[in-house]
Amino acid sequence: MVNNYLLSYSTLTGRPSEGQLLNHVRISRHVLQYYQPFFGTYIIKSDQPIFTVTEGFKGLFEENPFMLTQLFANMSGGSLPPEIWHWINHGFIPAPAAPTPAPTNVFGGLLGSTMK
Repeated sequence: MVNNYLLSYSTLTGRPSEGQLLNHVRISRHVLQYYQPFFGTYIIKSDQPIFTVTEGFKGLFEENPFMLTQLFANMSGGSLPPEIWHWINHGFIPAPAAPTPAPTNVFGGLLGSTMK
């Protein structure tokens, strides 16, 4: 089962840097997917229990405070884009709507073509 977690941390300490944290999230074997809605917050998907994911971040943050909590979609709210709520709830971002087809040329051929 894949769990949603909310990682919250202070960006004022500078440790870890945003680049270090992003790199850690990208290569962590405990993070399946992630989304950073704004600085200081990541939404993480993992198939690991919270204590395992937390342990994976302790060495990176060292003495700097951070919080990891399980995110339950049915107990959350906010103004994130609808695609992100879909991702939180279902694990994927829905495909964009197909473009509307071009109108059919009832005269045959390309409009503006001349007959020779």
